[in-house]
Amino acid sequence: MPRLIQDTLKPLIEFKKFKGIDNLCTDDLRLEPGFVRVANNIDIDSEMMARRRKGVLDKVVNGSAHSLWSDEDRLCFGVINNDLDQINTDWSTSLILASVGPTKMNFLKIGERVFFSNRIVTGYILNGVAYAFPESVRPQRQRMVGGELIEYLNARLYVAQDDTIYRSIAGSPMEMDLENNFIVVGGPITMLMGVGADHLHIHGLYVSGGGKCMYLSNLEPSLEEARYKLILDVPALPGSAVAIERMALGKDVVGRCCVWSTVIGIFMGLPGGKVRDLTSDHYGILDIEEGASLIKWHNGYRQYVFMGQEAAETAWGDIKGILPGPLVNLTSGILEPVFYARAADGLTGSDSHSQTI
Repeated sequence: MPRLIQDTLKPLIEFKKFKGIDNLCTDDLRLEPGFVRVANNIDIDSEMMARRRKGVLDKVVNGSAHSLWSDEDRLCFGVINNDLDQINTDWSTSLILASVGPTKMNFLKIGERVFFSNRIVTGYILNGVAYAFPESVRPQRQRMVGGELIEYLNARLYVAQDDTIYRSIAGSPMEMDLENNFIVVGGPITMLMGVGADHLHIHGLYVSGGGKCMYLSNLEPSLEEARYKLILDVPALPGSAVAIERMALGKDVVGRCCVWSTVIGIFMGLPGGKVRDLTSDHYGILDIEEGASLIKWHNGYRQYVFMGQEAAETAWGDIKGILPGPLVNLTSGILEPVFYARAADGLTGSDSHSQTI
């Protein structure tokens, strides 16, 4: 038998840098150098090398939890066993509002208030106390409605409900003019994200509705003159959209952008309707039906993480398959006192997808 000489053996593939996962190429032998099929618990560093992701798994609260949210400073809220709770820094929980239901809750911080809505229950939290939206006493105004998604742009609160987007009076997020402050975009609406660059006086909304993604601009002063720009012919996956604050847009210009996932890839929406395709040549979100997303800092750069469960499974406990009931609002003023404390953020899921920004 001839003796093998090591120098005569040639490697089939050599990794000088890692570019990420490719789940779209149909032939493993045709993968572009730098891409792999599977990478579990891996981060890519500034030198494009794969490193084992650091972290621990620790149970911090008991019960069935979903819709966890944090302001990355001192507040953390979530729905635990169908109750709206605050999670404190010692991992204890304080009840804010009982029996809000299993439907996904959305949170939005405006000043010192944290607005919450799952369409069935809507209100805001201030200094650890939950309040209802007050009834408007001004002519041709009414109390602001709730929705499945909420956003804040140009001093207005926006909510998505079925196929329609409603917004509040400018400077008054808890009241609206029902005759003028709504726009129909087609449902179901799975993304409602505001972007803008104050220095350039550019603001708009990235919206997914009717199976498409679009950009809405020219929203002021009236929605009657709003402009639509079609972005994608596929919808944003529910829960995948998240904002990026203070994104560098050019020389001495920063602004608010957003990132979202679709079955054909991950995209970044910039002010003005310009969209960056981040992954579609090599990666699409093929195994997630809905989930939750966040932007986290890792070694000096921002990382987009989208977490969820496969379509065949039940996501977020019992939340799937439950339709919202009639639209109502909290009817009382002060609902429940709660201990006010600094808290950390948290989200859970069975699978995750990350993209370095």
